[in-house]
Amino acid sequence: MRGKNQALIVVALAFLALIPHWRTILLSEVPLPEGYLALIAPEMKGYLMPTPWNALWWDAIGQFWAWRTEAMRQLHEGRIPLWTNRIGCGFPFLANPQTQSLYPPTLLGEWLLEVGRKFGIGRDQPLPLRSARLMAWLAFLHTLLALVGAYLLIRSFGISRLASLIGSAAYGLGSFQTSWALLPTLPATAAWLPLTLWLVRQLFASVRSEQASQSSIVKTVNYAVALSLSLAMLLLAGHGQVAIYSLLAVLLFALVEAIFVNRRISWVAVFAFIASFAFSFVLAAAQLLPTMELTPMTHRHAPPTWEGYQAFSHRGLTLADWATMVLPFLFGN
Repeated sequence: MRGKNQALIVVALAFLALIPHWRTILLSEVPLPEGYLALIAPEMKGYLMPTPWNALWWDAIGQFWAWRTEAMRQLHEGRIPLWTNRIGCGFPFLANPQTQSLYPPTLLGEWLLEVGRKFGIGRDQPLPLRSARLMAWLAFLHTLLALVGAYLLIRSFGISRLASLIGSAAYGLGSFQTSWALLPTLPATAAWLPLTLWLVRQLFASVRSEQASQSSIVKTVNYAVALSLSLAMLLLAGHGQVAIYSLLAVLLFALVEAIFVNRRISWVAVFAFIASFAFSFVLAAAQLLPTMELTPMTHRHAPPTWEGYQAFSHRGLTLADWATMVLPFLFGN
């Protein structure tokens, strides 16, 4: 009976993940605002559906789709995408984390596409179309990851299966994840947070017993390694701002687990957590170091000013805007 319930949970999570992506996964549609392609190739305008202008939607094509295509082109030619001459007078491609040049799921997806082409799958598809299909599958898998991680985290607190499913849907299918789907690095980074928090919880739980047996030590090491890998994935997923927020959440969550949940501080668990946290940066260093070198040269490195803060605060939510929490189309769609 237990195995049957677990199978139903897996099916339910997969079904939930399909809800925002069923057209791209089942109908092979492209997860991009296709009308904007006419801005790049005007001769295609007659074949494309008109798309209302939205600056963030344009980023999906003008940045993320273009970056994914360029990375695949260079990897297909047998080169690590360190640099590209297709942006201005040249650009340190890999140093931009949002290109996901070293993100393992992206690299694995690109490799699988190449293997599929050798067996005749998508052999006639042009590279830009293959990169768009990869973006579709990665978006679906990150939604599934967010759902699974949130379910495991909520379930670990002793919450019922149904409530855990509802909670996972609130996170994985919430507006934060779905509304940013066209900017894939943001939901990809956030998708790793619930699983990372669950691994933190499991790491501290594995050393709660009074006597440390060999099996408990092995379990602690396994969770520590898994935590390092999950944190490294979070760092490599490409969105620095969400990564920083997530790291702060992980540190705060670990502090609560270490002090309040265990009732006493387990220095073994604390050491294992610190080691895992530090090692994740080592694993992601090939991306983090070039990014740190590039960041001071970007326009976002300017020091904060009071005038800048006031400009942003004037564009913040007004009291009337909060009504859209329950009536999202109150001011139109």
